[in-house]
Amino acid sequence: MDEGFNAYNPIVTCDKLLDYPSLCLALGREKSVGGSMPTDIDVAYQFLKMAERGYQRNLANGQTMYQKAFEAVEKMLADSQYDPVREEVDALLEESD
Repeated sequence: MDEGFNAYNPIVTCDKLLDYPSLCLALGREKSVGGSMPTDIDVAYQFLKMAERGYQRNLANGQTMYQKAFEAVEKMLADSQYDPVREEVDALLEESD
């Protein structure tokens, strides 16, 4: 394997996902504890952060129909199951801004 290859590619560095906040919300929810996909808290939190950022952008553009979805994402992000990855992922987001 090429030593320059990085198998870990953070989701939060893919700005294209900001165009699909509802997809990110669904994937984040399903990868979380109790979701229908195999649990991966790191991936789930990253998808939820992308949903949050996408909905924030939509709301800033006057698309108020996303307010309830944004509030649902905020509630999910506050869950303690994400505490182990919160700091690292948030740092990645700050770097990518």
